[in-house]
Amino acid sequence: MAMETAQIEDLKWIGEHYSELQRKYPDMYIAVKDGKVIAVGRKFGEVYNKAKKLAGEKNFAIDYMLTWPLSTKHSLITDFKNMIFSLDF
Repeated sequence: MAMETAQIEDLKWIGEHYSELQRKYPDMYIAVKDGKVIAVGRKFGEVYNKAKKLAGEKNFAIDYMLTWPLSTKHSLITDFKNMIFSLDF
């Protein structure tokens, strides 16, 4: 599954706003489209399905807001994202 430019921009936006998002949505998945949070939840599948319904397409980004320090979180999420984007939904 190749990432679209919009997904890459949304992932950048998440990175730029991570601390704020982490405080607002601790230990939750968030889906972002066009720099806006469109779905939130504790289960990846539920957030994915909500976001797909709202966005009407697959061009959105999903990330998990760990409550761990950012340096630890970053390497874990990078590995997780690599795993998720290799799946075909």
